[in-house]
Amino acid sequence: LKMALQFCNAIVVCLITFCFLFIATSADATSDCAEDVAKFYKCVDRKYDQELGKIFTYHTAEAFSEKAIECLTKNGCEKPAFHKFKPTPESDDDNDEEGFIGKQLDAFVYRRILNPEWFPNARNVSVPESNCMDSHFEKANAIVEQCIQKTLPNFKFPIENGLPSKMDYMAKAEKDFDENEYILHDVAKYVLKLLRNPQVCPADKHDVVEKCLTKLFNENQKSPFDKILSGENLFKELCAVGVTCFKETREPCRKFIVNLHETACTCATDETDQVVKYLVDSYSKCFGLDPEYKQVEKSYLETMKHRCEALKSDKQACEAGLTAVLS
Repeated sequence: LKMALQFCNAIVVCLITFCFLFIATSADATSDCAEDVAKFYKCVDRKYDQELGKIFTYHTAEAFSEKAIECLTKNGCEKPAFHKFKPTPESDDDNDEEGFIGKQLDAFVYRRILNPEWFPNARNVSVPESNCMDSHFEKANAIVEQCIQKTLPNFKFPIENGLPSKMDYMAKAEKDFDENEYILHDVAKYVLKLLRNPQVCPADKHDVVEKCLTKLFNENQKSPFDKILSGENLFKELCAVGVTCFKETREPCRKFIVNLHETACTCATDETDQVVKYLVDSYSKCFGLDPEYKQVEKSYLETMKHRCEALKSDKQACEAGLTAVLS
């Protein structure tokens, strides 16, 4: 009997030890999943940029001008000295603070809350006042971020205090299309100037050079249909690279990626009162106005609804591939 009791005690000790080890191992496996989530989004961003880069043959004005100059040199014109082009001008949107709450809510507030019909003393928004709100949007985003951290410790929004949606990735593509048009336009002006310079290109060579250049530019010009078609294909590729990066994520952490948009949107809803109170106080400090709580709340909820519907739609579009990995 004594030996039997000792045997039972040994089994109990082993079971307790196993349970502690299992719990410790499980906790360790998921304790740093925030890092896995961050790596996932960086992976998607990197691979998406690679796919985006395949759309265009030439990514700088210098590279394209070198090809264009071949039309001159192969047809009896002189090769000009190297020409350094001005950088592509930055879009006005590049410095906007998109965020999970930021720019979209900003649009609602400027249009509705600072509406002179509602506030007779409302004045035009100046740059200092607008800049004043940037830091406040960061803190408002931090409220939602801290809520997510209850589920996923140490989590940080992957881009500019927000979760990227299809529209964010498509905006990158649109920017690249705009940059491509700028490159073509800049090079076109440059080579035409060379073509009309008699010291570079004799007049009797103009026709053949013009035909060569027209062909080259047409081959590299993207039509509106090309843009739409590329956008469709890019989103398919976005889902594909998402699945690839998802496979590279540690298995215990995959659930956090799958559920992240629901977690974020639930937090955005749960923290509505705290966020709205903070924003009302912030707008009051930055603009010298006292916006109505209900109007700020309405704008905030509409913004979150739009953002969360976009994230849900993106997930549904790519869900088949993710489900296949999980099954």
